[in-house]
Amino acid sequence: MQYMARVEIHHADRETYERLHSAMEAESFTRFLIGARDGKKYHMPIGTYWTESSNGAEAAIESAKRAALPIDAKAEITVSGAGQIIFFNCPEVVSVLPYANLGLFAAAHNPISKPFANLLALAPAAILRPPFRG
Repeated sequence: MQYMARVEIHHADRETYERLHSAMEAESFTRFLIGARDGKKYHMPIGTYWTESSNGAEAAIESAKRAALPIDAKAEITVSGAGQIIFFNCPEVVSVLPYANLGLFAAAHNPISKPFANLLALAPAAILRPPFRG
């Protein structure tokens, strides 16, 4: 199966990402893909990699962790493929209504945001729902 990995290194410069690229390559990840439409070779965005793994998504994320964690112990890693997305060190979203709690979270941490939070609390539910994409 094919898997895409995204690795976020905190406070990284170009040299740090070059170290990550080498480490990911040693774990059988590549930064290049062949375009399906034109057959041309493309660079993936920085920190994004592609791999083949017959051992599943868990094996792919373990490989990414072996590469990334020696460079940044707090690296955030996602691996997706075969209908799965696996996260490591990524912050959890605790709100069920992502738009509704943004203002409340901001107000709790920034008194200047209180008017926005109050306005958001009065908004109709239709405004707070993401648009239907059917």
